[in-house]
Amino acid sequence: MPRPRHPRLELDRAHRSYLVQLAQVSAIGPLDAGEARLHMADGTVLPCSRRYRESLRALAAVTEPAHGRA
Repeated sequence: MPRPRHPRLELDRAHRSYLVQLAQVSAIGPLDAGEARLHMADGTVLPCSRRYRESLRALAAVTEPAHGRA
């Protein structure tokens, strides 16, 4: 079952401590163990847990850089 999102702001959870506005996600950089880092439009880098990575990638429709530490 899909997770509920805020309908007007298009927010989704990236980590248990972070909600992100999908339109502001510019890239998702993979890390070891399935985790990732979100690169935001303003230059901020946030953690993204394994649990939320795939759904965020699909919802945000962003590119994913080559595997490695960002």
